[in-house]
Amino acid sequence: MTITLVHGSALASEETEAAEVEDVPPEEPQVFIVGQIADQLQRIPGSVQVVGPEQVKRIRPADTGEILRTVPGVRVTPEEGLGLRLNIGLRGLSPKRSLLVQVLEDGVPIALNPYGEPDLYYSTPVDRVHAVQVLKGSGSLLHGPRVIGGVVNFITVPLPSQEHWVAEVEAGTQGSRKALARYGDRFGEARYVVQAVHRQGDGFRQVPFRTDDVLAKVGWQLSQRAQATLKLSVYDETSESPYLGLTEPMYAKDPRQPNAAYHDRFDVRRYDAVLHHRVDFDLDTRLETRLYAYQTARVWRRQDYDRAQDPSRAYERVVGDTGLEGGAVYFRDSGTIRDRSYDVAGIEPRFEHRFATGPVVHTAVAGVRMHGETARARQFGTEAPASDAGDLRVDERYRTLAVAAYLQDRMALLPEVLVTPGLRVEYGESRREMLRQVVEGSPRDVFSQGTSGFGAVMPGLGVVVGVPDAHAFAGVHAGFAPPRVSQAVSADGEDARLDPERSVQVETGTRLHPSRWSGAEATVFYTKFYNQIILDTPAGGQQSELVNGGQTRHHGVEVAGHVDLGKALRIDPSIVGRLAYTFTRATFLGGAFGGNFLPYSPMHAASGSLDLDHPRGPFARAAWTYVGEQFADEANAEQPTNARGTDGKIAAYHVVDAAAGFRHAPTGLSASLTVKNAFDRVYIASRLPDGIQPGGFRQILVTLRWEQ
Repeated sequence: MTITLVHGSALASEETEAAEVEDVPPEEPQVFIVGQIADQLQRIPGSVQVVGPEQVKRIRPADTGEILRTVPGVRVTPEEGLGLRLNIGLRGLSPKRSLLVQVLEDGVPIALNPYGEPDLYYSTPVDRVHAVQVLKGSGSLLHGPRVIGGVVNFITVPLPSQEHWVAEVEAGTQGSRKALARYGDRFGEARYVVQAVHRQGDGFRQVPFRTDDVLAKVGWQLSQRAQATLKLSVYDETSESPYLGLTEPMYAKDPRQPNAAYHDRFDVRRYDAVLHHRVDFDLDTRLETRLYAYQTARVWRRQDYDRAQDPSRAYERVVGDTGLEGGAVYFRDSGTIRDRSYDVAGIEPRFEHRFATGPVVHTAVAGVRMHGETARARQFGTEAPASDAGDLRVDERYRTLAVAAYLQDRMALLPEVLVTPGLRVEYGESRREMLRQVVEGSPRDVFSQGTSGFGAVMPGLGVVVGVPDAHAFAGVHAGFAPPRVSQAVSADGEDARLDPERSVQVETGTRLHPSRWSGAEATVFYTKFYNQIILDTPAGGQQSELVNGGQTRHHGVEVAGHVDLGKALRIDPSIVGRLAYTFTRATFLGGAFGGNFLPYSPMHAASGSLDLDHPRGPFARAAWTYVGEQFADEANAEQPTNARGTDGKIAAYHVVDAAAGFRHAPTGLSASLTVKNAFDRVYIASRLPDGIQPGGFRQILVTLRWEQ
């Protein structure tokens, strides 16, 4: 069994490397085929989970959140019910917009502005995903800038070594439709792949959406030891995703009722390019260089509304219970357009070298990243909620220039003892320019600017003791997240002198692969967080906002295991069972909320699946996910304190998915029936961004696929 891992936290064995360089077609530089999974995991300092290509196929995910929910320690908070916005929290950290997780695609950050505006309004489309890697230990220091919670890396479809066709069509309830086409081949010393995907649907609660995604890759064997890959992609999305959720009486009356903010519209368009070069000077020395650039445009049109009636104002419509304070939403006959554009570019050379000092064998990794990003944030006011025009109210520009350097040395003191110290240094400067603002209720042209700098030194240490099939690991490392530009520089251009968010993380655990048909991992973790920024919904406001949460403490246990009964019993069908469980206790330290749980941090979470795959064609899957009860606010209100739907405990819920189908190997044709949320039990998925967002709606999908 082989598995793809980004960057190669460790170099592959000499035999594997020699094969890569001399005997096989060029592999993509952004991933290594590194041989046995147990052998590779032993070399990674700390907790790591990999969802491989076969497991991704078996999940049949409708969004990337479905993949990540199978990983212990990962919390995915639903938002609009479509899976278009990915909110990831690791080990009890706030999941809001994945602000405290470094999310990568083929090793490149994908946040709008990774340093200054790290919100994840765009995430890798699920049909691009070939495999997923999650790092939570000291190995995450090789990545940045946000290494507070860990690293999630989406690995996209690989380059084929021969002609490869894929065509897929899908249709289902809620008007869901998908069409996918992929073609790849090799031409001389080059290999290439092109994929195009269209998705659309009416959405749950009448929130229609449409996405188009095109991905192209080409890889060249430049010489016997040098390779390069160019990746280009375009993503376009339009949906009627609302910011507004349901009030308490609206949810109690009918949690399936249509979206009330039907004039809202969310548009995202993204272009990105990555050029990756790798040269193997010899079996012990390698240089990789990654050059990346991307542009993201995000426009969110939202109808203005009040939570309480203003007698001086005429409203377009009113929904909810007007007899209960906060139980209704009063929609104005106006709207606000939040127009954002982001540009990012960077270069990252990484040098890896293996050498010996006496009996100690070293594998050193050293690199530097030079990164620049800009943003333009404008806000328009419209006199009609469905208008795309409007008057400019706010106009701001952001810029961040940053450099990061890192060094990690994996030392084999003995064949069964690996010690990996590491260090990452981050430094940058951000600038904010205000060109137009609302002053005393009226928009006016202004000009003010200011700068703010940040820096951090993050050490780490990882230890692995044992053999590939049975070893223990332990580690400690510092976490860092730079302040947002809009927080670091005030509206009048003053440096707010905000410190970066910092943490210290400790973990210890064990990985076991006692046989070719079973494996398990258990990890105990502890995190001390200094001045965590969390999400809060103020009582009088219309929207949630990021606030200073002070010190927090997170500790818990992650357990995962799998068994292939088919291999164990030596029978034809593959029967794979998987279980994962996470216990997390994340609480505030001191202050007004000392001892309280962090919002959106359930104490218990679990998942399990059973997959059957017969070589003669039939396959089936049953999957279960459990999310324990959690609080929606830092005050830990057991019952809602208002009717708006923004606070109060969120009850635990279960989700069951099922699928079955048949694959005809000679022709490459397959057909499947998938049922998501099979029991159709609606639950409160979140109370973000402003009100209750229901989840648990059943969806039935029929898929036809041809692969040759």
